[in-house]
Amino acid sequence: MRVKRECGNRLALPLAVPGALIRLAALAILLASCARPSPLIETSQVPEPKTPALEATEIVSTPTQAPESPAPSPLPPTATPASVPTQPAIPGERLVDDPAFVRLTALPNPGHRMWWATDFVLEVQAMDPDEPVVVSYLLTDPSGTPANPTASMETKGNDFVSGWEPGSQYYFYTQVGNQAQPAYAANPQYFPLPHYRTCLMVLGGRRSMYAVFLRENDAQITRVVLKGSPFQALDVPRLGSVTWQEQEGRFEVRSYGGPVEVALWVNATYQHDEVAGWGKPEYAANPKHYYLDHPAGRPSLGLFLLMIARYDRLGLIIGNESEGKVTAVALAGSHAWQQERVPNLAELTALIPRTPGAPAKVEVRAIGSSPVEVSHFGFDNSCWQWEVNGALPEYAPNPQSFALKHYTPAFLMVSRYGKAGIFLYNENDGQVGVLPVSLGGS
Repeated sequence: MRVKRECGNRLALPLAVPGALIRLAALAILLASCARPSPLIETSQVPEPKTPALEATEIVSTPTQAPESPAPSPLPPTATPASVPTQPAIPGERLVDDPAFVRLTALPNPGHRMWWATDFVLEVQAMDPDEPVVVSYLLTDPSGTPANPTASMETKGNDFVSGWEPGSQYYFYTQVGNQAQPAYAANPQYFPLPHYRTCLMVLGGRRSMYAVFLRENDAQITRVVLKGSPFQALDVPRLGSVTWQEQEGRFEVRSYGGPVEVALWVNATYQHDEVAGWGKPEYAANPKHYYLDHPAGRPSLGLFLLMIARYDRLGLIIGNESEGKVTAVALAGSHAWQQERVPNLAELTALIPRTPGAPAKVEVRAIGSSPVEVSHFGFDNSCWQWEVNGALPEYAPNPQSFALKHYTPAFLMVSRYGKAGIFLYNENDGQVGVLPVSLGGS
């Protein structure tokens, strides 16, 4: 008798008679017993091919990493990089190396595998377990132009996963290595370094601080690093002084005679005033006091900017406040703006109008054939960027001139591939004072 078995293709397959089935079953049992190796017989295996570990300096376009250093896993939208303890596999460039306080490293991000679509990720590591690092991070908006500057800033917490994309400028605040507060306990922590965008990162503590100006373009990082120390007072000859009164948590600004313009930027809020002024009754007092107000629940304020000025005399404090202690970069040595020169990059010439009411301008001239990237940030949270001698038609002219802000201090930065000049200026009554912050870069 033949047995017919229906298969999926509907074809009938002939099967063997029952006696043949019995013989096949016996043969299967015999083969199975032979397949089990004797304990005395070693079995050989062909070794599985393995992908060699990556060289530390190698840049790859695939997500495969060396087994000993896997790449950080993707984060859910509500997580922060601080919640992932995995160290990135590719070593980077050390931007700040202070073994007693903090290290700041720019890590290459090939394939954009570490959280953000940026070519570099910044790693901040607190080096002293008793000294948390307060991180204040200001990112200007690359879409603002001289004709249409970005006019506002959004303040953020310590969630850097999203919310820093072009379209606005942002101010972030967090801490690294603060074991007393779970939200700030992770050490190290990671931050995006956006492309073609000027940033200011301040790393502050009770005894030290660093102000780091950053800009990345074409996978090259331009940086200016300023180191601060505990702040007590700033003296600007023929103008006035600034003193920190720790017990009261305030600054005292004193005039040496004439009016002193005061500009204070705290937590993305701008305050402008005068000491010993005569333009308004509220300007007349001398001295005056200015407080660093903390957001609710935050024992450390982080970054603040304080300027005193009158015409060609300026003083600047780029500071950090941590638990009542102020550390800062304090700068003086200003002059009337005529012409500033950044070696092998640009010349910046002040253009003072003769027509009443016309704005003062600065002319930027590229030295040589390379473009010059120009970025501008006002204490009033306005910002823009442009190029001189650049590739696009609107960037091509050399030189070009740009209007300066009136009665509002601002930073003007020119840069290109490791070369940079940063200037603080203040204009009033047609007179422009300038304070060179840096003429170097790296």
